[in-house]
Amino acid sequence: MVREIKLHGIKCYNILARGIKHLAYSKELSKLAVLRNDFSIEIWNFTNAPFIERVIPGTIDCALEQVCWIDKRLFSISISGFGLIEWDLKTLSVKRKLMLTGDKGICIDYHKKTQRIAVGTEEGFINIFDVSDDDLQYVKILDRQDNRIVCCKFNESGDSIVSGSTDAVKIWSIKTGHVIHKMSTGRVDKFQETIVWCVQVLKDFTIITGDSRGRVTFWDGNIGTQIDWVQASNEDIMCLTVSEDQNSFFCSGVEQVVRKYVKITNTRDNQKFDQWIRNAKRYKLHTHDILTLTMISDYQIVSAGIDGFLSIASNELKIIERIGPFLKHPFAVTADEARLMLLMYTNYIEVWKLAEAKDEMEEKLLRQQSNEETDLEEDDDGILKPAVTNTTSQYYKMSVFPEKYLELRSKGDETVLCATISTNGKWIAYSTLTTMRLFHFDLENNKPQLIRIKNIPDDLSTCIQMKFSCDSNSLITVDSKRICKIFDLCSNELEHRQTIELNEYHNDIIHHLTISNCSKYLIFASLYNNVSVWTLKKKKYTHVKNLPKHICPATALKLHNSKPYLLVAYANNRIIEFNLEELYIQFSPYLAEDSSRHAILDICIDPENPDAIIFSQKNSINIIKRGDGENDAKKSVKKKKLQTDEEKLKYTHRIVKKFDTYLIHLEWLGESELLALEMNPVSLMENLPAPLRRKVFGTM
Repeated sequence: MVREIKLHGIKCYNILARGIKHLAYSKELSKLAVLRNDFSIEIWNFTNAPFIERVIPGTIDCALEQVCWIDKRLFSISISGFGLIEWDLKTLSVKRKLMLTGDKGICIDYHKKTQRIAVGTEEGFINIFDVSDDDLQYVKILDRQDNRIVCCKFNESGDSIVSGSTDAVKIWSIKTGHVIHKMSTGRVDKFQETIVWCVQVLKDFTIITGDSRGRVTFWDGNIGTQIDWVQASNEDIMCLTVSEDQNSFFCSGVEQVVRKYVKITNTRDNQKFDQWIRNAKRYKLHTHDILTLTMISDYQIVSAGIDGFLSIASNELKIIERIGPFLKHPFAVTADEARLMLLMYTNYIEVWKLAEAKDEMEEKLLRQQSNEETDLEEDDDGILKPAVTNTTSQYYKMSVFPEKYLELRSKGDETVLCATISTNGKWIAYSTLTTMRLFHFDLENNKPQLIRIKNIPDDLSTCIQMKFSCDSNSLITVDSKRICKIFDLCSNELEHRQTIELNEYHNDIIHHLTISNCSKYLIFASLYNNVSVWTLKKKKYTHVKNLPKHICPATALKLHNSKPYLLVAYANNRIIEFNLEELYIQFSPYLAEDSSRHAILDICIDPENPDAIIFSQKNSINIIKRGDGENDAKKSVKKKKLQTDEEKLKYTHRIVKKFDTYLIHLEWLGESELLALEMNPVSLMENLPAPLRRKVFGTM
C-alpha cells in the first residue's frame, strides 16, 4: 500500500538580501571568507560541497571593510577606528588588534615571502605590519598622500607596493617609504575625477588596474609607464582577479558582466610583444553591481556583490552554482505539539502558527509550457509556438490559516546567534553576543503572551547552539569555548543540572547539536570532523564514544524517533546510519557524483517507514529507500569497513519533487506531514536599490 504524505509548503520567511563587500580565499584551508554589509564574516568550507561552517557576528560599532587570509589566520580592517583585527576562529572573537595611522582602513594586502601586511587608509597612509612567528607587530608607515588609498598590492619581491587612488597609480618603495613612480590615469571629463578601484601586480611587474571610466589599464612597474588599455566596460570596474598561471584575468563591476581576458603574443616589425584580448564574458551571474572576485582553483571563480549571492563559475565563465544570502543552519525550528515554527533573522525572531488542512482536497489546473524545442503546436494564425500542456494538481483545503503570533527583536538590535522553541511551544530562547534571553510563551485562548524569565542563573551565558529536550523540560546550550550546560525548566525559573567540558572530545566549534525523543542520547558534532555520543544515566550525561572520524565535517544530524539509530550527512554527501546501542555502521549509501556540489543541510525520517531517508539538496526533495536485500552485516566502528559494490545497490535514490523557489529548510511534522520552507527569489531583491539597466536590442 502506498503511504500518503502531506507536503506542507511554507512561504512566510522573508529575509532581506545582505550584500557582500569582499571575498578572501585560503588555499591552505580551502575556505572562503565572505564579508557582508552587516559586517558579519561567514566562513565557507569549499573542501567538498560548499556550506557555511561558522559565522563571526558583525556589529555596527566595528564596521569592517575587507578581509584577508594569512596562511590559516584571518584578518580584517575596520573603517570605524578599530584598526587591524585578527580573529580567533575557534572562539569567534577578536584575538589581536592594532590601531592604524590614518584611522579608517580601506584596503589590505599580504606578501607571503616577507610575512608583511600593507593597509591603506582614508587619510592617505600605508601601514606596514609584520605577521611572522604567529605574531602581529607594527613596522612602519609610508609617506602620506593627499587622497585616500583605495587599493594596494605588493609586487612579487615584496620590496614595493602599488597603490591606486584618485587620478593616479603610485609605486612605493617600502625601504625608503617614498614614491618611486607616479602614473596619471587621465580623465574622460576634466571636471570628473577618475578613481582607481582595483589593482593587480604580475610576476614581471606588469600592473593591471580597473577604474571608474570602465577601463582596464596595463602599466610597466619597472619604468612607471603605461603599456596598453582596453575599454572593458561602460561603467566602473570594481574588481579584478588574476589566474594562478597569470595568463588570464577576470574583471567586473557596475555593469554586472564578468569578462575574461587572456594574454597572447603578437609580432609586429619582427618584434614580439604581449597583448591582452577578451576571451569570454558572462551575463546574469548577478542582478546588481559585482564588487568582488576571487579564484578558488585553477578552474573556478567566485563573484559576489550587492545582491548577496555567491556565484561560482568555471574558468570559461559557464555558471555552476548560485548560492543565496541565507543564514547558517538552523534558522527554522518547529514546535511539533503546538504546531508552531520559529524563524530566525539577523536581529529578530518570528513565531508562526502553522496552517492545518482538511481531509477534503481540490484540484487546480496548471498550465506548463514545454521546454522541448521539438514539441511545437500551431495556433489559429498558423504560427508555431511551444506547446502548452494542462495538468492538474491536488491540494488540501485549509481549516486553519497560518498566522504570525510573535515578532521579537533583540536588545539593541544585536545579531541573533541562535534561537529555539520548545516542542510544546511554551518556551522560547535566543542568544546574542552579550545577552541570553528566555521567555515563557503562553497561548491560552489563542492570545499570545510573552513573559520574560528574569531569574536566570549566572551559569547561563551567551551561546552559539541551543536546544530544548523533546519533553520541553530541559534546555541545552553550547558556547564558543565548547562548554555545554544543561538546565531544568521549572514553572518560572531555571535550575542548573550539569556542565560538560567538550574540549577533550572536540578540538573545534560545535556546529550541530541534537537530542533523542526519549532524551537518552545527546549528540554533538564539531568542525574537526568529530561526532560524539552521550547517554543519560542518573540524570547526568556521560560520554560513550566518538564515532569514526570522517574526512569532512557533518552537515546534518538526525536521530530516529523510536530506534537508537543516528543519521549523519557529511559535506561530501555521504550519509551514514549508526546503531548507537551496538556501535556499528548500519547503512551507508553513496550519492551520485553530480550531486556533490550541493550540501545536504536537512535530513528527516518517516516515523512509520524508517527505511526511507528524506533530505533536501539544492531545491529538491530526495528520498533514499532501502531495498529488500538490506545489508544486515554489522560493520565494526573500530575497523571502519566500507560497503562493497554489491552492498551499494541495496537502496534506491530518487528526486521526488523540484521547486521553482529556494527550498531552504525541510522538516518532518507529526505522523504524515512534511514541512518545506520556501523562499521566493523576488522577495530577496525588494530592499535592494535599482540596478543599472542595459538596453538590449529588440526590447523596450
